[in-house]
Amino acid sequence: MHPTTLPNAGGPLLIAGLATPLAGVALAGDMFVALVTDHIHHGFFADGGIELVLLLGGASAVLALTGAGHFSAGHILTRQLTRHSPGRDLVRSDAKVTT
Repeated sequence: MHPTTLPNAGGPLLIAGLATPLAGVALAGDMFVALVTDHIHHGFFADGGIELVLLLGGASAVLALTGAGHFSAGHILTRQLTRHSPGRDLVRSDAKVTT
């Protein structure tokens, strides 16, 4: 696999809010590997330092843990799919239960 495949696929998924937990974990792991293998020796704010890698990895991890939110494409698609599910009309929330 090419090293740029994960950021080029995961970034747009995070922006759109599709597969956010999966893309967030993958990108956070990718940033951890970049931090440990390349950026750790350059200092914090130096050219090629760790500040951007920590920011991107931390933001990806937070999105993986919290999800994308109500305005994401994943939330909208999930809401549309569950609205038209076949079993949804069979259960009424205002029905009385008698024994």
